Amino acid sequence: MKRLVFLTLILIALAGQRLSAETPASSPESVVSDLYKLEASKHGPFFQTKDHGVVTKYFADPLAQLIWKDAVTSKGEVGALDFDPLYGSQDHDIKKFSLRKSKSEQDAAEVIASFENMGRKTNITFSLVLTKAGWKISDIKGADGKHLIRLLGGKSRAATRWEKRIAASPPIFCHRLRRSRSTRALCRRNCEKLARSHPINRIRNSQPLTTA
Repeated sequence: MKRLVFLTLILIALAGQRLSAETPASSPESVVSDLYKLEASKHGPFFQTKDHGVVTKYFADPLAQLIWKDAVTSKGEVGALDFDPLYGSQDHDIKKFSLRKSKSEQDAAEVIASFENMGRKTNITFSLVLTKAGWKISDIKGADGKHLIRLLGGKSRAATRWEKRIAASPPIFCHRLRRSRSTRALCRRNCEKLARSHPINRIRNSQPLTTA
């Protein structure tokens, strides 16, 4: 009887460990914090082709694929990524480092790393998504407003979402996008595609799009 109880307790403990191992990362901040610690130890995911796993551990697709592809295709030379995206520069001397979560949803979050780099205040914004494997980084925006996923040749989640909405309802969304400076270029490209592939959906009663 005692042996049966003992075996039961072991099975419960093992089950608990398995569930713990499958539990997603505790928080978006911990993912970003661990990434900075890894980079400080000179074992970061960038500019290396030895460990694909360290890239997919911290980054979600398609960003993980783009980071790895850039490192592989550059063959030790300077690729599309010619600076450290965690600091937004090639050289850094970091002081007053801090992390804070600026946005939080059920399956998406935003974490901002703030610090002084060589006396200059810098904010790096991390966009994260909750995957089956836990929280992972889907994009990094530098202090200059540039997105890592775009720099490496991909598309941000927002751009992809707008393109899908435009395709679903071309005339309506093209008119709406004309009023938004940030998406005007995207609208122009899609309007040109629609004019070629869907003549009946040409933009009605509107002037040619111009930049601000």
